[in-house]
Amino acid sequence: MLMASPDVLISAENLLGECPLWHPEERALYWADVHGKLLQRYDWASGAITRYEMSEFLGSFAFCAGPAQQLILALEQGLMHYDLPSQHGEWLFRPHPNARHLRFNEGKCDPRGRFWAGTMADRHPRQAEGKLYSLTADGVASVAFGEIYCPNCLVWSADGRSMFFADTPRQQILRFPFDLDSGALGEAALFVDTHGHPGQPDGGALDADGCLWNAEWGGGRLVRYTPSGKIDRVVALPTSQTTSCAFAGDDLDVLVITTAKRLLSEEALKEQAGLAGNVFAVDVGKTGFPEPQFGS
Repeated sequence: MLMASPDVLISAENLLGECPLWHPEERALYWADVHGKLLQRYDWASGAITRYEMSEFLGSFAFCAGPAQQLILALEQGLMHYDLPSQHGEWLFRPHPNARHLRFNEGKCDPRGRFWAGTMADRHPRQAEGKLYSLTADGVASVAFGEIYCPNCLVWSADGRSMFFADTPRQQILRFPFDLDSGALGEAALFVDTHGHPGQPDGGALDADGCLWNAEWGGGRLVRYTPSGKIDRVVALPTSQTTSCAFAGDDLDVLVITTAKRLLSEEALKEQAGLAGNVFAVDVGKTGFPEPQFGS
């Protein structure tokens, strides 16, 4: 079933839009421009956009439980606690301060408030040098596994007992058994093999039916997978570099999609009518879940 094309919600024109995240108390959508070194905030009521410049590439982030506008940032060289009003940050974990080719990418909180983030080698030819880390509220970091090319699609099932993960170039989405109390991962099983798809698996979100929505980098589409891993819906985008998605709005009934214009030729940018890098929104007739916050 092919859904209607999404509309432009925000004319962002980001180099690499990523990590859309809805803040229900603020009624605001946050997202990153990784290569633009930006954290961005869209006020749902007024449409006002605020942009915060970062000192490094911002791969992902999460909101902290407790005082307002406190975040965990996954920057190039580590994880930082960040106070948005003062724009002051404090490093919590820096696993590779001297390896400038490594950077953090995808990151999200699990249902118990741990922040998970993966690293990648940002050079070509890319090697599987990345690792997936978890960080607890008391500052303890640990490695879940390594040999990652490009970490993406960190999503937990509704009951919190499974974690979805994609190493994008491998063109597979894996499902790990997940222990809520300890945060330990079981043995991975193949959830979806995306070889033969028009794009590669990128960021995703879970809906209230337990289905996984996944953005396909280079494929210009979102794919909805049932809990058994079958495709039952596709949303086509007017730009090819779809990166991630999240449910937003007061009822979490608007699916927002980030995109990128990085690596597109001038010809491709013209063909996509200047829409690459914008944030889109579509009503898919489904609702999502509130994202857990760090330390919750």
